[in-house]
Amino acid sequence: MVDPPVVTGYAARAALWTVQLSDELRPLTGRGGPRFLEKLSYAEQAVETYLLRARAAEDELRHVLDEHLRLRGLLRDHLARLARRGLAEHPDAVGPYREAQRLLMAGPCPLADAERAVEAFARVVRRLAEAEGDA
Repeated sequence: MVDPPVVTGYAARAALWTVQLSDELRPLTGRGGPRFLEKLSYAEQAVETYLLRARAAEDELRHVLDEHLRLRGLLRDHLARLARRGLAEHPDAVGPYREAQRLLMAGPCPLADAERAVEAFARVVRRLAEAEGDA
């Protein structure tokens, strides 16, 4: 996780520089100080807006990653269930497993597609396990 920026000694210096620049600009423009501070305020608001957007994007990416990892775990667990019964290479299971694995390992894919593929494999695993007498 990326932590928000920590206030450092630069913050106090930046505030001092702002006041100094404001005082320095006033003689050049006649009223430069307040206008400069207004522009600085707009810039600060823009930075805050983009920081909030970046945090929202990070949250969304973390959610997608967590969901992706959950699906990979489910796929692994279902395969392990078949392997314990000696059915990992069962012809009915190979295709659905490979499809789910392809979606989860080959690169970005819609999570809904990956979830459907994992669930299709899980249905095969349940059917094969029930046929073998595993509840």
